Amino acid sequence: MWQNVLIGGLLAAAMVMRSRARRREEGTLDESTVGKDYDVNSYFEWVLHERECQGTYHNHKETMAWVATALYIPGVMALGYYASRIDGWFQSFPLWVPFIVLAVLVSLFVEIQFRNRWKAAETVAGLIRVAGQLLTGEISLNDSNVRTKPNKRWPKFIEDGIEAAAKSEANRLCFDKMATMGVSFLAIVLATLFACLVASGQSCGC
Repeated sequence: MWQNVLIGGLLAAAMVMRSRARRREEGTLDESTVGKDYDVNSYFEWVLHERECQGTYHNHKETMAWVATALYIPGVMALGYYASRIDGWFQSFPLWVPFIVLAVLVSLFVEIQFRNRWKAAETVAGLIRVAGQLLTGEISLNDSNVRTKPNKRWPKFIEDGIEAAAKSEANRLCFDKMATMGVSFLAIVLATLFACLVASGQSCGC
């Protein structure tokens, strides 16, 4: 995501040069001006602020996914070792049940974190696109594109920008999904199998 950081920095610099005086007066998007004069500077600043928030959210979701993966590996190993110390546990209870259940739960949690991360990445790319269009005047704000549709978070012109960015970034994001979540799931599967081998081997007296 270093490209987004670079582009965001350039846009932020342009914003400072363009509307420094305006920011001293307003600071944030004033809801009283929305739908009236459609102040481009206010929307521009608001979009950059949202891009920063979404970038922070993106990093948080990625951190949560990798931390869960990292904690699961030694945790399931410890569970396997503990199970191996219980005499007769392997013979009286299906060994794989707790390991599979735990692996599925952790995998679901990791998948949710990565899914939210990818959605945030699409949103950041879309917000950067919209900020650039506002800066160059490619977007003309009017009653039809500043309204927020039902069940939508953003005004129409931002939703359109996010959708366009998602399409243009589809191939890259697909590879990113395979690379990130694939590595995490592979680590979870291998750790689970190894923990089962540790528990079953010692429980059977091997």
